[in-house]
Amino acid sequence: MAAAIKKLPAAERAWTDYFDQKGRKRFVLTSTQTRDWYFLYEIKDGGFVQRGKERTPSKLEERFQVEERMRNPDD
Repeated sequence: MAAAIKKLPAAERAWTDYFDQKGRKRFVLTSTQTRDWYFLYEIKDGGFVQRGKERTPSKLEERFQVEERMRNPDD
């Protein structure tokens, strides 16, 4: 597993925070300033761990089963 970073990269813009059913923030979606790449970060150990990079947010959400993990926060 990649090490957690304390801050999101300054070159990226945060777009969406994902909260599970218990109200805990689990993921953050960012992009490059030109929006040609999107990144999904998972919140772990008080920091951010990059999970993936795709051309569209929906591909990241599908690949990492974000919707499912928001419904089942203990997974």
